[in-house]
Amino acid sequence: MDYQVKEEIREVLEELMESYSVDRLQRLKTILIYQVDSIIKKDELNDQKRKITIEEINSIVNTFSTKYANQFWYNKYINAFYHYYQGNINIVNSDLITVKSTDLIPDKLMKHKTTIQKSIRDTIKSNNFENIPLTTHQVKIVKSIFNSLFFSPNVTDYFLTIIGSFLNKNDNEFISNPPTHIWYGDQIEYIIEYLKQIIYDITKIYPKGLLNIKNKYNNYPFNETRLIYFKKIDIKKLYEKFKKYKEHIIILSSKMYTEYQNNNSYFNEIEEKYICNLNKFSDKEEIFIEYANKNINEDPMGNFNMKELLFDYTKYLKSLNLPNGLITKSEIKKYINNYCKSNSSSTIHNFCIKNLNKFALFKVFTEKNLSQEKGNIISLQQINYYFKKWYKANTSLYNDKYISKKEDIKFFMDYLYKDHEKNSSGDYIDIIISHFPKKKILYDLVNKNSLENDIIEDKLSEITAKINSLSNKSEYPLFNENDIRFHFF
Repeated sequence: MDYQVKEEIREVLEELMESYSVDRLQRLKTILIYQVDSIIKKDELNDQKRKITIEEINSIVNTFSTKYANQFWYNKYINAFYHYYQGNINIVNSDLITVKSTDLIPDKLMKHKTTIQKSIRDTIKSNNFENIPLTTHQVKIVKSIFNSLFFSPNVTDYFLTIIGSFLNKNDNEFISNPPTHIWYGDQIEYIIEYLKQIIYDITKIYPKGLLNIKNKYNNYPFNETRLIYFKKIDIKKLYEKFKKYKEHIIILSSKMYTEYQNNNSYFNEIEEKYICNLNKFSDKEEIFIEYANKNINEDPMGNFNMKELLFDYTKYLKSLNLPNGLITKSEIKKYINNYCKSNSSSTIHNFCIKNLNKFALFKVFTEKNLSQEKGNIISLQQINYYFKKWYKANTSLYNDKYISKKEDIKFFMDYLYKDHEKNSSGDYIDIIISHFPKKKILYDLVNKNSLENDIIEDKLSEITAKINSLSNKSEYPLFNENDIRFHFF
């Protein structure tokens, strides 16, 4: 190596000597004898100083990295620095980094301040914010936000993994149609919009995968359909949490996807158990038959209409985390008629819905609330009024669509009290309802309002309306003319 360098120097000198005049050769000689050595020594000294300065700069950079370990991070998508401290992730101006780095620079290196601070910023830029080490508590907070949306924390893990795939621009890894992903619930459109917003805020990416999400079932093959049901929650509070923890959500989602890439067995187990719910069935009628076997019973006193069936079937689908629109009204009519060997388009007779055995419920009501007592009369309208109040207070199934109608009450009363005396209007004689001492209530209203002289046959309609206007409508049903006639004539 030394020989080669010497030869190269010799060649350069020979070329110069060949081209120089005598005067220039003399000048070259003087430079070689008196200047070259000092120039080289000076250059060596400067080089040594530069090395020392670089080492000192690197030392300051390392000191900063050690002192503020895991505190400063960089988001390349939005060209922003983050300060991560005590669980909080905040975007900070580079001035904060300048101030903290200046404190570490000694006076002798102040002339290199700009270089040092640039080196520190460049070092921070290698700290991808997606690698921020979230604490166990922070992970718990993020997962709790999504656990409030799902019926299982396993679904939260599955969902965050999919979001992580969007962040890594692998939009079609899970959402490729097929499989078709159906994310459904009353607020799903808001939730997807919020997700788009926080992802764009942090990454400036609009995930294409979110555009392929369906929010209702539309005859997709069962084995190619993935279902995620979102519970109804306070949507405003959810949005506030999304905004507050958006960086945490992005970071955790990215980590979940990385874990999936390293080992996807956990993800596949969740998908099989919680997401591929339709894979258990061959077609829609099979789902309905399973429902009917569990919830429809033969009962000579039973009947239900299509609205009641649809209400109960919808609750059943929800219990299986299946979408409401899985079966149309026309399909459910077809399936129930096949199951009950009927051809009705409105009401199915001789069968009852297990969760709405209307006759059994009404029988319990009569046993607890109706009794025989001389000198009383009760109408079907008044019985129906109290049955609805009792039903609402004693069952979680209360719904205006899902309760016995007046004609059902008449059918049940005629069966239970078939030998009991009735008047020409169908009112039941010598029966009283608990908490409705009708005779006492009527006499109190008449006496309190001095109506005794107004109760005559010609004014029966007028006085009945007057009494009803004075009665507590929130506590008692309407009185009719037969009530007045029975107790005052």
